Amino acid sequence: MVENKSYLVRLKAVLGKPLTSDEKIIQLSLKGREVALKPDNPGKTLKESKWIIASVKGFASEAEATEYGERLRSSIELAALGARVGIDTGRDKPISTVNEDWARESGLLGERYVLRPDIHGLMIIPNDGRTKIPFVSGGEMKVTSDPDQFTMALSEVFHHTSAWHLGDTKSLRLLNLAIINPDPLATIALAFSSVEALGQNETWSPYQKSILEKCARELEANPTTPGHEDLEVAEAIRRGTHRVGLRQGVLRVLSRLNLDGLKNEWDRLYSIRSGLIHGTREWEPHELGKFSFEVVSLCGQIIMAKVRQDGALIPTVAQLHFG
Repeated sequence: MVENKSYLVRLKAVLGKPLTSDEKIIQLSLKGREVALKPDNPGKTLKESKWIIASVKGFASEAEATEYGERLRSSIELAALGARVGIDTGRDKPISTVNEDWARESGLLGERYVLRPDIHGLMIIPNDGRTKIPFVSGGEMKVTSDPDQFTMALSEVFHHTSAWHLGDTKSLRLLNLAIINPDPLATIALAFSSVEALGQNETWSPYQKSILEKCARELEANPTTPGHEDLEVAEAIRRGTHRVGLRQGVLRVLSRLNLDGLKNEWDRLYSIRSGLIHGTREWEPHELGKFSFEVVSLCGQIIMAKVRQDGALIPTVAQLHFG
């Protein structure tokens, strides 16, 4: 007789701010499946834990569970960004483990159980009641966030998202990491990087390449400086014709997203960022916090526009936090 297996999706993530709720679990119905949001520590309420676990039961195959889990991960990332909570859904790496032989010898693990590492990210587990995962306590956080904003955003995104989650969500992840980072300078650097990542694959157009090639040929044909300095410049032009600067790449992205009106604001804030990062400008801590808020707001507008262009529905609450 063949045993009918079912599988469970477990997604462990860390929020920038815990959810303001005295509950130990929030149940959501997403595409006909019940999703449970709970702290990683069963003894705590949601507002007492920055670590949350989203779990979903009842999948007939591991492949079905994995597909749902990946969609849930990307939807949670967009929902957390839209609600300006910030989240890190991990990279499916263990954050703790316990030696299984030791656990059995110590009487902590019965013979019928299987010990699995605590994964920061997505796990697909047989739903047979045999899996045990070691618990690691996280730190305390005092600032909390509205759970309704987050859960409503997650419901909106998940129900209206199809193939979008299969695309590149690197920028979405970077901006979430910016939001949850307590250091304003790190927040600023990560937020700008989230937008710069969108323009890193830009290349010169054929017409622009022909202009650069023409300049190189003219320098080679009519050298006017001693020591072959003209030839060195020509070589440098040819060597760098495939490169488009970070600023140029971002400006192209803004144009494609119909956000030309943000170009001046990008340049203004980026100029301040450069002074801070390179040590030519100093601000008081309260000014730095205000500036990091402005940077995240600007970058959030850009990332949201890109995600919308890629086919995702933007949660309604994002209008409140990003305009």
